[in-house]
Amino acid sequence: KSKSEELQQLRGQLTSTTTQVKKIQSENRILLQRVEHVVKENDQLSSERSQVSKAEEEKLTFINRELTKALQEKTTLSTKLFESSTTIRNLELQLDALKQKCDFHKHLAESAK
Repeated sequence: KSKSEELQQLRGQLTSTTTQVKKIQSENRILLQRVEHVVKENDQLSSERSQVSKAEEEKLTFINRELTKALQEKTTLSTKLFESSTTIRNLELQLDALKQKCDFHKHLAESAK
């Protein structure tokens, strides 16, 4: 492949990865809001635990399960976000290296004239 094709391919990968990161960040924000809501509800129910009926106790159990699931999803998304950020950094480094290579070859070609 030519350098410009490699450069264009890397740009495409960078755009795709950036889009994925933005999507993951958006999902992460939504999950964080959900976690905060569930934690708040859990704290409120926990303080009333001594007074709750059997039905309320089941609701608390359900909320705790949902909280655990939301925290697991948040951890997964945080991991994906880190991996995507690392990929973006690597692609940016490759892109910079290719730009330098292209500039060097361009300079050599101009010097040869």
